[in-house]
Amino acid sequence: MRDVGNPLATADTRALEARAIRVFHLPQVQAGKAAIKEQWRFRIGDDMTADGARCFDDFIDEYAFCYVLKAVNGDGNCPKVLTPIFAPPHDWMGLQVPGSRGGGSDSPDNSYSFMPIDYGPRYEISGRRHEPVPADTPYTLTDITFTKSLSHLDGPDLQVGPDGHFTITLDPEPANGRANHIQTKPDCRYVFNRESRSDWRQVPAGHTIRRLDPPTAPPLSDSEIAERALGMMGEGINPIYDIIKLWWSLAPNVIASPRKTGDFGGFVSQQFTMARLVLEDDEAFVVTIGHGGAGFRNFVAENFWLLTMDYWKITSSMNNSQGIPNADGLSTTYVVSLQDPGIHNWIDPAGLRQVNLIHRWQRLPRNSAGCGEPYASGILTKIGDLARHLPADMKCVTPQERATQLADRLATYKLRFAWDESPSQ
Repeated sequence: MRDVGNPLATADTRALEARAIRVFHLPQVQAGKAAIKEQWRFRIGDDMTADGARCFDDFIDEYAFCYVLKAVNGDGNCPKVLTPIFAPPHDWMGLQVPGSRGGGSDSPDNSYSFMPIDYGPRYEISGRRHEPVPADTPYTLTDITFTKSLSHLDGPDLQVGPDGHFTITLDPEPANGRANHIQTKPDCRYVFNRESRSDWRQVPAGHTIRRLDPPTAPPLSDSEIAERALGMMGEGINPIYDIIKLWWSLAPNVIASPRKTGDFGGFVSQQFTMARLVLEDDEAFVVTIGHGGAGFRNFVAENFWLLTMDYWKITSSMNNSQGIPNADGLSTTYVVSLQDPGIHNWIDPAGLRQVNLIHRWQRLPRNSAGCGEPYASGILTKIGDLARHLPADMKCVTPQERATQLADRLATYKLRFAWDESPSQ
């Protein structure tokens, strides 16, 4: 049972999103976005597939708005908390907010909050956890792309009071025995909080941030924010391109061995596997995932640009509570196919013949004894031969059960954008 409304529906978030929408529509930003589109087109070149071309405009819109959000809440002199980012288009608090998923493989299960900081000053983040608590709740010090981990406070290491309140300190000094401390680094731009729900009914924490040292400059104007956003859009092309290119380098219809995300500059407490599928109408890709004792897992289908599809309406993703495990309790088998195979664990590629897959393991045990290591295996087969490659007790679904499954997804998804008429801190 949720013990609170929506701690993310704050006055600060509404004001920041409203300003981002205003800045996004400034003529200089729209002209700059068109130039960024041509830079992306040149960077991709002949590698763009037909599926990629169909969603190119959507990617550019979400990529551009993502960086406008980062610029609007990008001043370490007057930091605020903005949630969400890397989110689909959404209507809440009286705003129609564009999507911002153009940052490289967003997760359908996450609420992403970010807070701007500078290197040098001292900051303090105050937060409160609510029941039910998300499965994974790390805090990462990062740069403008959010793809480079400079420092990290893992969820299990966060000390929280009996009432759910906690405080995180940030400054250039080592912790020296201080609990909940993040040491800032010269390249830092943001604190990035990722709240991963293993059940979409789980409630992310509410946060506030304050700078403990006096500001060194006045707040930025809309024009200054626009210029900053355009500069960040240009800076973001190469690192995001490199992430997308990871999938292009894969042989089709082969699932990769698990990798540590930190090896690529990402979250240090996560492992992942990936695949690039090329499917025909009568084909299915069967994937079995070894849990590895992870406290959170999700399996997600994404388009050419690593944007999630309409996961609130279709089963294009499954986390460890949405997917039904195999009888051993240590693994889960999924089917990716253009046709509905009539099983519960169907990953729907939204009609895309070429689709990228990612599976994440988070909150892995620090001692894996008895849990086994994470693993992934996959095989391409014909739909008619599918039963040969599935566990004997694989959960099948009727059309009515599928409709119920989808209705539950939509209902629980809507909780993240619920709000009352008076959003407050």
